[in-house]
Amino acid sequence: ARVIKRRIDEIGVAANNATRGIFLLQRALYVIGGAGIVRGFARYADALTNIENRLRLTTDSTANLEAVQSELFDAARRSRSDLQATADVYNRIALSARNLGVGQQQILDVTETLQKAAIISGASAREANAALIQLGQGIASDRLSGDELRSVLEQLPAVADIIVDY
Repeated sequence: ARVIKRRIDEIGVAANNATRGIFLLQRALYVIGGAGIVRGFARYADALTNIENRLRLTTDSTANLEAVQSELFDAARRSRSDLQATADVYNRIALSARNLGVGQQQILDVTETLQKAAIISGASAREANAALIQLGQGIASDRLSGDELRSVLEQLPAVADIIVDY
């Protein structure tokens, strides 16, 4: 009976130790996960600040900035695209079209159409964003050639067709 009692006590001690270890592991995972969430929020806030600063270059008032931001959020949502890539394409087009007398709504429409065409092209999100950045760089330099053209032709054939048509 003493041996059985001692074995049961040993099992109880082992169970308590295992429970304590699981509890400590849970706490560690919670702390690590919380830190990851905080870092994610910080990166997101930095990205939003970057977007806002770039958009300030293309707007003339705070109200206009807020309207463009809202439209870009909606365009990114409707086209199922990355907000940062959408804002980057918009910014590059807006800066290039500054002296052409093109309105913001037209630029927003072109931006959304390009984002939707990127999705239709079947490229992965990473490929589409990279090609759209290349397209934006080509637009910013007022010509699409070399690596920029090759990237658009390879990754975004639907966008290339739109460019050819218009």
